[in-house]
Amino acid sequence: MEIGAVRIQFPTTVSLERFVLPDQQGDTLARIGKLEVSIGMWKLLNQTIELQNISLEDAGVYLHTKDTISNMDFVLRAFAADSSDTVTKDTSASPWKLQLDLVELQLKRVNFLLQDDDAESTTQAYIGTAETTLSKVDLKKLYFELDGFTLSDSKIKLIQKKKSVDSGKPDPAFGLLLKNADITCTQLIFSTPELALDANLVKTKLNQLQLSSANDLLAIQAQGIQIEKSDVAYRDPEAVSTPGHLNAGDLDLSDLNANLPDFSFQKDTLFVSADALSGNDKSGLNLHSLQATIRVTPGSIEIKNALANMNQTSLDGDVLLLKNRAATFDRMQVQLRRVKGVVGDLIILLPPQENPALSRLSDMPYEVSGNLSGWLENLQTNNIRFKAGSGTVANFSGAVQQLTEPTKLGMNLNISQLKTNRADLVRFMSVGDTPMDSILLQPLPAYLNASGTLKDNMSSLQMALQGDIGDLQTGPTFPDVVGPPLLFDLSGTLTDVTDPDHLGMDLQIRQLDAPHNFFAFLASKDLRFPDMLKASGTMRGTLAALNTDLKFRLERGGVNSQFAFKGLLKNVRTPEQLGFDVNFQRVAGSAGNTGLFARFRCQ
Repeated sequence: MEIGAVRIQFPTTVSLERFVLPDQQGDTLARIGKLEVSIGMWKLLNQTIELQNISLEDAGVYLHTKDTISNMDFVLRAFAADSSDTVTKDTSASPWKLQLDLVELQLKRVNFLLQDDDAESTTQAYIGTAETTLSKVDLKKLYFELDGFTLSDSKIKLIQKKKSVDSGKPDPAFGLLLKNADITCTQLIFSTPELALDANLVKTKLNQLQLSSANDLLAIQAQGIQIEKSDVAYRDPEAVSTPGHLNAGDLDLSDLNANLPDFSFQKDTLFVSADALSGNDKSGLNLHSLQATIRVTPGSIEIKNALANMNQTSLDGDVLLLKNRAATFDRMQVQLRRVKGVVGDLIILLPPQENPALSRLSDMPYEVSGNLSGWLENLQTNNIRFKAGSGTVANFSGAVQQLTEPTKLGMNLNISQLKTNRADLVRFMSVGDTPMDSILLQPLPAYLNASGTLKDNMSSLQMALQGDIGDLQTGPTFPDVVGPPLLFDLSGTLTDVTDPDHLGMDLQIRQLDAPHNFFAFLASKDLRFPDMLKASGTMRGTLAALNTDLKFRLERGGVNSQFAFKGLLKNVRTPEQLGFDVNFQRVAGSAGNTGLFARFRCQ
C-alpha cells in the first residue's frame, strides 16, 4: 500500500492523495489521485456524520473474479482477521448516524472495472467529468435521488455474454431518480444475449430519468429527452440481417436528433413518444422528421399517429408489424392516411425482396392510402387508392398474393377504377426478362380505363372488366391520341399475362366498339379499317393462334355492314405475317344482301 499524503482541516475536511492498493499479484486493485471529503461540523454534536462534499480525481478500481475467487478477497480477510473478539456485537444500536442527503459529488477521470469470468460479465465505467447533488439517499433500500446531474467525456459499458442463471432468489431491489440531467460526449453500451444497445451521446438533456428494479425486472422511465447529433445502435441477436432494408431488430442510427417527451422500458417493452426525430439508418433510410408514438415488444412494433418524411417519401398513418417464427417482422396491419414517395424507399421499408426485379422500378413515384393487413405473401386490402408512374391509378379492395414476385402475383380484387398508360405499362413489363426492344414492339394502348374484378394470378387471371382503351401504339415514341377510345365490356381468363410471347385468352366479349384510330399503327396501303368496328362473341387461344367466334358491325362513310366471323387468326401481333382460316357470313349490308357465305384462308 502507498499513501502520498493525508491532510485534515479539522474538523470539516479530510483529503487523501496518491493512494495505491495492489492486489496479491502486484497488480493495482485501487488507486486514488486525490480524494477530498467535507463534513458538517455542527452535526457531529448530534452524533451524525453529515457528508457535504465528496470530490474524487484520477481514481480507479479494478475488480476481477475467476473460479469464485476475487482479487479483493484478501482485503476482506484482512479486515476479518483484525477482530480478535469472537463474539458478534450488535452495531445496529450505535448512536452514530450517516447522513448523505444533499451531498455534492464531483468526479474527474475516474475508472471502474468489474470483470466476472464466472458470469461472463463486464462492468466498466470511465467518468471524465461528473457533478451532481445527492438530494436523497436511502442505503437500506438502495434508493438514490440526484439533482442537477452533469456527465461528460465518459464511457459506461454493461456486458453480459452468458444468459443469467435463475438462483431462485431475486437480486436486491434498487431505485434511481435523476433530475435535470445534461450529458455530453458520452458512450453507453448495454449488451446481453437478448439485446444490445450502443448509444454515443454527443449532447443530451432530460428533465427526469427514473430507474427501478424489483424481482429482477428493470424499469426505465424518462421525460423531456432532447438528443442532438448522436448515434444509437440497437440489435436483437435473434434478428436476421437484412442489408439494404430497414430492420427493427437491427438498427444503427447516426446523426440522431430527437425531442422525446416520454420514454419507458419495462418487461422487454419499449415505448417512445416523439415530437420530432431525425437520423440516418445503415439500411439507407434517411429520416428527415418523425412524429409518432412507438411501442416495441419482442414480437411486435406499433407506430401510431405517425407523420414522417424519409428519403423521398412522406407518410401519415399507423403501422403494426408482427414477428414470425423466423424472427423476421413480416406480418402487418397498416392504416395509410397518405403515403407519397418512390418505390425505392418502399423497398427499404418493406421486408427483403426475394425478386430483385422490383428494384428496376426504384425511381417510379407512387401515392397510396387505405388499409392493409396480413403479409406480403397474402395481403388483405381495403379501400386502397393508389397512384404510380406518370398516370396509373387504382382504387380497389380485396386480397393480393406474392406481392414481391411480379411473375407470381395473385389477386382477388374488386376494382372501382383502374387507369394506366402505355409509358407505365412499358415500365411494369420491364420488371421481367423480356428485352425492352421486344416490349416496345408490342401493340399497347395509349391509355386504359377500367373497372370490375380480377381474380387468381398472372399465370391464369380471371377478369370481368368494363372501360375504354386509347389507340394501340408501338415503338419508342408515345404520340397523343387524336380520336375516340375503344369501349369494352368483357369477361374470361388471361394466361401468362407477364409473357407477351405466350399470352393466352379465353374471353367473352359483350361489347367491343373500336374506332378507326384505334388500329392506326396497322395502317398501310393493303389494309383499310372501318370508321367504327363493333364486335361481340368469344376469343380463345394465343396471339399466335387465336380462335374466334365473333359478330361484327362495320360503319364506313355512313354505310353499315354486319357479318359473323368464325375461325383461326395467326400472328395477330405481327401484321406482316398475319394469317387466317375463317368462315364469315354477311348478315346485312347497305345493298340489302343477306345470307352470303365465304371462306377465306391465308397462310
